[in-house]
Amino acid sequence: MRIAALVDLTPICKIAVEFAGLLARASNAELILVHVASRSDETDGLVESLNNLGQFAGEGVEVKLHLDSGDFFSSIPVIVKDLDVDLVVVPTHGKVGLMQNLFGANILKLVKSLPVPSVVVQENSHVSADSFKTILFPVGPHADFDVKIKQTAEFAKMFGSEVIIYTVRNDVRGISDSLRGNIEAAKEHFEGEGVAHQVVSEEPTGFSVGYAKHILAYAKNHGVSSLSIMAKVSDENGYIGNSDKENILLNTDALPVFCANK
Repeated sequence: MRIAALVDLTPICKIAVEFAGLLARASNAELILVHVASRSDETDGLVESLNNLGQFAGEGVEVKLHLDSGDFFSSIPVIVKDLDVDLVVVPTHGKVGLMQNLFGANILKLVKSLPVPSVVVQENSHVSADSFKTILFPVGPHADFDVKIKQTAEFAKMFGSEVIIYTVRNDVRGISDSLRGNIEAAKEHFEGEGVAHQVVSEEPTGFSVGYAKHILAYAKNHGVSSLSIMAKVSDENGYIGNSDKENILLNTDALPVFCANK
């Protein structure tokens, strides 16, 4: 397995590398620190700084560097594919992120563009053996929801995580057939893979546009340590739309977010 951490020289990248090291040890993976400069001459003198940054991965992790130049958003998906990476760690601290670009819609733009799953972490995210002890798994009506199911199961097995299969019941429509089908598919797959899980269905409380408010409130009230989302938005009804996904990625409790993608 191969993990990439997107880094520059901002303080948050220390957290990204620590998380990447945690993931690499759990999966016996190689770690690559990926840095993209806007111009080729900006790569001069970076190797020593990035090698120093790589030390935050901790013991037992093989760390390599990949330096490139060009447009960040167009370069990263190509680099990830060329390096045959399996998982990408993306750092952000909300209003200002990596390369001063990764915040809000740009974070979502990046994780959608990646050909593999990613983990988004923030400056205040807590790095420990329990960082992924529980994974809140909101269910959407996506026709290809099996991607999230399978990728989350593989991720959960790395840490022995418990997955909380979560839905918010609509007052009028209840739970749609597509949601119900995806809940059952998730339960069946997690059972087959030996992934601990539980099913939670809540009534919405108060008015909210979208479901991020309910999802994040549940996470906070129940001490959830991480979340899992689909990078893409469902074509059916926007159960978790773009704004919801942005709110989850930039959640104020700085919980790490696993983003399933294909």
